[in-house]
Amino acid sequence: MFGDGTAKKLGYVPKDYSVNWGIEDKVLFDIAREELTGLAAEGKPFNFTMLTTDLHAPKGFECKWCADTYDTTTARAVDCNDRVVTEFVKWCQRQDFYENTTIVVTGDHPRMDGSLVDGVSYYDRTVYDCFINPAKTWVRDEKSRSFTAMDMFPTILSALGFDIEGDRLGLGTDLFSNTDTLLERKGFDWLNRELGKRSDYYTEQFVNPPAAGTAASRGGE
Repeated sequence: MFGDGTAKKLGYVPKDYSVNWGIEDKVLFDIAREELTGLAAEGKPFNFTMLTTDLHAPKGFECKWCADTYDTTTARAVDCNDRVVTEFVKWCQRQDFYENTTIVVTGDHPRMDGSLVDGVSYYDRTVYDCFINPAKTWVRDEKSRSFTAMDMFPTILSALGFDIEGDRLGLGTDLFSNTDTLLERKGFDWLNRELGKRSDYYTEQFVNPPAAGTAASRGGE
């Protein structure tokens, strides 16, 4: 796990550095360039995952690199984030490692507030998912698929060149395959209802796990 504490320890930012949730996205991408250069120099396969936070609710974070292009903080933060992400992707595409590297840009959910999207339902907005330089090609038109965040797990691995046996991992389906996702097979109402059901196993093993050295038991088993 690489956070602001690690960035301070490695000298990427000053010891007294404290901004927003930890590190501005612009600084985060500068650090990513350094870390990726080092990883690529090792000559081994690598995975590098990063999370941006400057667009997070309630209004987004306006850093010193944001241009005064729009009249709201949120709009300026979106504009700035778009710019630094684009610059980072273009930088990756100029590197020697890019030929054998897949870039995935994705969000975890639509904006939770109505800023910039007034009048548009939360459920009518979708998360932005982008696969750049994947190892595979789409069997179906990727823009016509119905899927959920669960499908990102096998799809990202497939994009990296892994073969997914049965085209599924957990509840997710490899979108590079021709196999229907659970959402495509069952529909939203069914999937939403099933996911809302209680799982005794999850509760017993993860919410209230048994103490070390004890055996978990379940009624009737």
